[in-house]
Amino acid sequence: MKQLAHILERKTLVGSSIILTLVSLLVACNQDTEKAVKLPTPTVLPADGSRQLYNYHDPQFAGFVKKLQQGRQTVHIVQLGDSHTAADFFSGKLRERFQADYGNGGIGFIPPTNIAGQRIANVQYQSDKKAWTLLSSRKDNDPDFPLGGFISEPQAKWAKLQLSENPVTQQRYQLQALYKAPTTAQVNVQSSTSKILSLSQTQGKWQFSNPTTMTFPVSITVSKSQPVKFGGWLITNQQPGVMLSSLGINGATINMMDKWGTQWTETLGQLNPDMVILAYGTNEAFNNTFDLSAYRQQLTDKIRQIRQQAPNSTILLIGPSDSIKNKEAPDCRSQQPQWLSDIVRIQKEVAQQERTLFWDWRDYMGGECSIKAWSLYELARPDGVHLSREGYESSANTLYSQLTTLMNKS
Repeated sequence: MKQLAHILERKTLVGSSIILTLVSLLVACNQDTEKAVKLPTPTVLPADGSRQLYNYHDPQFAGFVKKLQQGRQTVHIVQLGDSHTAADFFSGKLRERFQADYGNGGIGFIPPTNIAGQRIANVQYQSDKKAWTLLSSRKDNDPDFPLGGFISEPQAKWAKLQLSENPVTQQRYQLQALYKAPTTAQVNVQSSTSKILSLSQTQGKWQFSNPTTMTFPVSITVSKSQPVKFGGWLITNQQPGVMLSSLGINGATINMMDKWGTQWTETLGQLNPDMVILAYGTNEAFNNTFDLSAYRQQLTDKIRQIRQQAPNSTILLIGPSDSIKNKEAPDCRSQQPQWLSDIVRIQKEVAQQERTLFWDWRDYMGGECSIKAWSLYELARPDGVHLSREGYESSANTLYSQLTTLMNKS
């Protein structure tokens, strides 16, 4: 991959020599299946002269930029999404870039235990698989999934979970549990010192515990005899800088949030996000019975719910990356997921309507069927859907560069 790294250092994919490869692969595919909505042109032009990052007058963007540049407080970014988020290559690189420029504001909100096939770049989990049960809103039914869509309960007599920092910083952190318990409970937190995290009864609601000080590595132990459910861990360091929480679920669509309990937006508000990123669309595009009108309404509803509970947060929609569904089909149109172009269009129109930011990931890649060229350069995986680590990181670097340009203009 050395030659690929050299290409990425010299130029971005769009506007580079890779376009020569794309020309032979791309076929115009602009027919809409839903009547287009006429919306106003944004006054803030896309960054870098591109047509990828748009600010449609997000009312909180200026405040986000000011808080970030002042450097006196923690700036919390929360990304919700599908497998592109769950791998934490894209969001991990975004986290790395923000923290390199503005400081490390903490780990953020992470899942309650290790999730098979997913990762958190800055935390490593260790536990006996039989020590904890895990419910996922992707495949399980529960009337009250919390924010993030996972529930874990102690299964062993003494269920133990160890968390390690990556990379190690030797910082002191504050640990809080997102939990639900019908009675009082206790959690043993062992790091440089041993502490007891006391959990009060929650009366059927999810709530955050009081914080306790810890350092990494930290060992968390809970008795099976205590009927407590965990939805995640919030790890902060109370220092100025950026904290980016990556909450992805493999196979997720935005309507998976409908399987979460109604309290999820309240929990999101308690995290005090300064930016909420919604990165969905790939799995919707692969749904043969997809309803475009219903999707438009679902996306609109989610944005409005977030605005209600996190009114000070700017919102960024990230469109789906390019993908291929039918590799053996004779032309680009036939190879693409049926609804991919419509989903990108609807996301952009909803972003205009609801006054959010929008980043056209597919356009950055080169447009329709561009993932073929990305695969040639080992920027995408053979499945025609997911990118390689280098592809995700290249994408995140470009988004960060365009966000920086946009922030400097605000």
